Amino acid sequence: MTDLGNEPMNDDRSHELARSFLDGTLDAAGLEQFRRVLLADSGSLSALVQAAVVDESLVSHFKKVREEAIRKYLLAFVRLDSDSNFAVTQTVNLRIPDAPPPRRWRRSWITGILAASVLLAAAGLYFFVPQDVAMVTQLVDARMSDGQAVHVGTRLREGQRLEVAEGFVELTFDRGTVVAIKGPADFQILTDMRATSRRGRIMVDVGERSTGFTVETPSANIVDWGTKFGVGVQGEETDIVVFDGIVDLHARGSSGGLKQPKRLTQGEALRVSRGGELHRIVSVNDSEFPIPRLGNVVSTSAPVIASVKDNVRDGATNKCYRVIYGGLKEDAQAYVDRSHQWNGVTSAGLPRFLIGADYVMPFNEDKRVHGLQVTVAFARDANVYVFYDGRTPTPKWLAAGFEDTGVEIGLDEGPSMSLPDWTTGVGAGSSIDTRFRVWKRVAKAGESLFLGPRGVEHPSASVTKAMFAVAATASDI
Repeated sequence: MTDLGNEPMNDDRSHELARSFLDGTLDAAGLEQFRRVLLADSGSLSALVQAAVVDESLVSHFKKVREEAIRKYLLAFVRLDSDSNFAVTQTVNLRIPDAPPPRRWRRSWITGILAASVLLAAAGLYFFVPQDVAMVTQLVDARMSDGQAVHVGTRLREGQRLEVAEGFVELTFDRGTVVAIKGPADFQILTDMRATSRRGRIMVDVGERSTGFTVETPSANIVDWGTKFGVGVQGEETDIVVFDGIVDLHARGSSGGLKQPKRLTQGEALRVSRGGELHRIVSVNDSEFPIPRLGNVVSTSAPVIASVKDNVRDGATNKCYRVIYGGLKEDAQAYVDRSHQWNGVTSAGLPRFLIGADYVMPFNEDKRVHGLQVTVAFARDANVYVFYDGRTPTPKWLAAGFEDTGVEIGLDEGPSMSLPDWTTGVGAGSSIDTRFRVWKRVAKAGESLFLGPRGVEHPSASVTKAMFAVAATASDI
């Protein structure tokens, strides 16, 4: 009788077993033979891998990155998962030959390597060694759920999973991407360009060398195109907020497949619900997402502004408001969809009563919305300020409900579609393009104020004036 475990794997028999395995016609004896030969003969395994990657299309695609690219290509077939019981027990030496082998080795062996990878995974065998691709660069009051020892400087490999029970963890990938994780969270590195977030909130800041970085969640894939974005996962829902740049959102449908991408730009925010349905997120605050390189730095005092919403119908826009707690200062970003900044109109700086105020970043495009009504609710007794561009008439709601303080605040305008070459200055009184009048009134804790629209009854595309903004300080201290 032939010893199946010692039977050599010649080319024809290997091909026959691989094809039968994929076709589902491999009987129990054949399956056992295929498994035992692969486990016993690392040379055969190397041959399988080598034969697969020399296919013409693969050689063409990977010729510049060679061994590293091949390893990542194979990773797609056997996704590393820290929950698995697989062990790294064997390494295959990969290299691309100078010339491709005979045609009979080519495409047919792609199916062979697929069969081999599935079989080896089932047998508990990996044919690559995960690489270090990132490092822990900051920890703030962090505790891991599984007691995992993580320190600043800890190297992290492909497949490594971080279950953060509480606190803040920052990772910096070797390619430049920075990921800030706010516990409780469940985050896993897949490759240097791919990660999974199963729970919690993260902020991703992607550099030029990592364009295309992808975050997978249970309900969506988010592909970056050079940006800063936040991802929040709770159950089957995923929140995506674009703070800068562009991302493509691939919602996962009820069948599990990915839908056509939805492009989101700066200032836009969507929630992906079960079945891939998309809904606008009206507002976010700066305590919801961790801040890369700074931790979750927010005001130490209790928030004054409780919430912001508007009467814009879901689906009419994807833009959101941002509430910044205690964040009004020189060079503070003014709008979610612009790089404009608030500054003092002179070198003397911002009015003292505004420094450190909670403030709302609206979206500048709201200046064109006829009938807009913004509702701001307050958690504490508050001094409420509205910054209004005086180049248009003062609206009735503002004149009737607020007092003109006679004080001005400056807007330093950055680049826009119509003015792509504009730049912002640094500091008080620098590069001020527009002066806003500061209006004031008092609101009680629990009260909601209804603001808007701007003082243009029928705004047109020619309107270039800016959207009003809101700030508040506590009046109960």
